Amino acid sequence: MANTARDLVRETANAPGTGTLTLGGAPTGYRSFSSAVGVGNSCYFIIRDSTQWEVCDGTLTASTTLTRDTVIRNSAGTTAKINFTGAVDVYHGATAEKSVQLAVGVTGPVFVTQAGANWAAAADLPAQRTILYADATLYLAVSGGNPVLNFDANDFLSYDRTNNRLSMTIGGTERFAVGTSGPIAKTIAKAWVNFNGTGVVSIRDSFNVSSITDNGTGDYTINFTSAMADTSYGFGLGVETAVGSVNSTFLMRHSGSAYSTTSFRLSCVALNLPSVVVTDPVSASAVFFGA
Repeated sequence: MANTARDLVRETANAPGTGTLTLGGAPTGYRSFSSAVGVGNSCYFIIRDSTQWEVCDGTLTASTTLTRDTVIRNSAGTTAKINFTGAVDVYHGATAEKSVQLAVGVTGPVFVTQAGANWAAAADLPAQRTILYADATLYLAVSGGNPVLNFDANDFLSYDRTNNRLSMTIGGTERFAVGTSGPIAKTIAKAWVNFNGTGVVSIRDSFNVSSITDNGTGDYTINFTSAMADTSYGFGLGVETAVGSVNSTFLMRHSGSAYSTTSFRLSCVALNLPSVVVTDPVSASAVFFGA
C-alpha cells in the first residue's frame, strides 16, 4: 500500500453518515479514485456538502469503497467524523498540515524518495510542489537566490551559495551554522597540519594548509590556503622526537615573527640543560582555531 497524490480526482457519494464512503463516479473533467489512486492505496481527501466539510485520510479498499481512517480537521473544529446525511463531493488532495510547498513563482521539481510506504512517488506529486506525509508545515522558498526550508517565520534552514554556508535558525536566533561563520564557527578548526620535520619537509596530512616553508633547522612557516579572519586566532602545537631522546622538546611560535592571517612561523627547541638547542623534530603538528 502506498500513500499517493494525484491531480483532478473527484467523485460523489450519497449519505455516508459517519461511515465508509461508497463512491458514485467522477464528474466530467475529473478522474475517479480507482483510476487515479488505485485500489489498495491510501490518500488524503476532503468530503463536503453545502454546509459541512471534513479533511481526512483513508484507503481505497475497493473500486468504489473509500474508508475514513483519520479525521485531520473538520468544519466543526474537531477531529470527529461529520454525519453527512445527503449527497457529498469527495476531493482528493494533499492537506496543508501534511505538505511541503514551493513558494509562488519558484519553479523546478521536488523529488522524494523514502524506504517505507508513506511517501508519494515524485512523478505523482501535484504540480511537483507537494510532499505528502510530512509531520510539520514546511515550505520551500528562495531568499536572495538562496534556498530556504521554512518551518515557520522564526524557524528555518537556509543555505548561502556565495559563502557555502548552511545555517539553522530556531526561535528567530541562529543556533547552528556550517561554513565560514556562525555560533559554532569558533569551535571548528580553521586549519591543521601534520608534517615531517627532518630531511625534505613534507606534509603528511592537512586542512587549509597549502605548504610548509623550511627556514632552517627547527624553523618552519605554515602557509594557509585560505587566510584566517584575523590575527587573534588560537593554536595548538605538538612534536614527535626520535626514539631514545632524553631532551624535552617542544614547539613554540617563532619569537621573531608577528602574527599573520596568511601564515604561521614556529620553532622547535630541545632543552638540554643548561642549553636550549634548536632542532628538527621527527614530525610536528599544528591546529588553528578562530573566527
